[in-house]
Amino acid sequence: MKRKYQESPASHAVLVSPKHTREKLGIGNTKLYELIGDGTLKSVKIDRSRRIFNSSIDAYVDRLVDEQQAA
Repeated sequence: MKRKYQESPASHAVLVSPKHTREKLGIGNTKLYELIGDGTLKSVKIDRSRRIFNSSIDAYVDRLVDEQQAA
């Protein structure tokens, strides 16, 4: 299922900041790091900065939509 929401310029970046991820998903810091910790969102550290793969954010949103449509 394709998403129908407005994309920001950072949507085309491979890696995005935790702040951008929180804003994109509308979640808080605790939930964000829970999703990173359980492997739902894939991330890397570049020096001391955490970056999240934009593709894993999109996959998470797609999965949420699919689960809610199936219910």
